[in-house]
Amino acid sequence: MKQLSSQRRWVLVLRVTGTLLTLGLVVRWISQQGWDEILESVGQIGWPLSTLALLMLMISRMAVVARWFVLLQGAGNAASYWEAARLTFAGMFASNFLPTTIGGDVLRLAAAKQLRLDRATCAASLVVDRLVAMAGMVLV
Repeated sequence: MKQLSSQRRWVLVLRVTGTLLTLGLVVRWISQQGWDEILESVGQIGWPLSTLALLMLMISRMAVVARWFVLLQGAGNAASYWEAARLTFAGMFASNFLPTTIGGDVLRLAAAKQLRLDRATCAASLVVDRLVAMAGMVLV
């Protein structure tokens, strides 16, 4: 078995610790929610309509993934659809917690760099992705 260097060991310890702390906070926050009230509200809307809303949300998110994937492919980046989906969903997740909506795009750009995708074309694709999204909102 290969020994980890001291620096890699600390990075691993920090990652595991951060993951465990995050999971602990998420479990705590979820347990503190008023689930009876939430389920009652969903029940008032109706399960079929709630399920349809969730399905439409997922279709919307997958359209965002597809849009960015097409932009990446058009720019000559060899990212797979799965990689584009992972980066897009990670960016959406980060946008929920970072102070600006641009934070998710920065995360996507940083992750694309780790995948060895061209930073300039990735940044350009993110800008175009934002512009296409804004144009869509204006048209609707």
